[in-house]
Amino acid sequence: MFASLENRSAHEFIILEHAFQSTFSGDEATPTLDRFTDLLGAATFQFGLCELNDRRALRMAATGENEAAALLIAKSQEHQTRGLGHLDALRKLTDRMATEIARAEQPDLRAGNAATAQFARDLMGFIADSELKPKDVVRIEELVNDAIKAVAEGELGNLLMRRAEELSEARRAEDRGNRDNLPWWKIVIIAAYVGLAIWKIWRCIIRERCSRGEKAAIEAAAVILGISLKFC
Repeated sequence: MFASLENRSAHEFIILEHAFQSTFSGDEATPTLDRFTDLLGAATFQFGLCELNDRRALRMAATGENEAAALLIAKSQEHQTRGLGHLDALRKLTDRMATEIARAEQPDLRAGNAATAQFARDLMGFIADSELKPKDVVRIEELVNDAIKAVAEGELGNLLMRRAEELSEARRAEDRGNRDNLPWWKIVIIAAYVGLAIWKIWRCIIRERCSRGEKAAIEAAAVILGISLKFC
């Protein structure tokens, strides 16, 4: 039996998100960050399913299939509730996570800047070679630059805390953060993933795992594009 387009999109995102996590797992200095990343992926997955089912419901309603539309709306709301549950659990970790990040050893600033600059070039190369609209590519590049600055200035913990609160506010709004071509809720999640990726590149220098860092750009790009293009 063939899966629906929605189910295939969700399954593909899970594969991409697991690849992202496996590339960056196991840093003893920031154990809470692994849990944060796991919950971010879980929340993203549920919010994505919420939106996919909501769109299916709209299509059903447009053709007069009101009973089917009602079932899909119920499923959409269930995924929204699950996503908010994961997000609330994530928000409870942010203080501890920020403390761990602040205490973690930092690399030589020159080496760190060089590594993150290379990561940004690689990442944006993958992003630019995608189906995203030019203005969305520019928006993602802005998020990358913000994350690089936050990591270099020791502010990543605060950036992730802020993104978690922005995501909670967006998803609890009446429109669930669905604004513009690249919806606000997606922008906030992408910003968090970019921050995590930049931090892991930073830490790869300390942990002498630069080969893992080199894989980071395509893994991060895959997750970003999965969020941008699959859940729409």
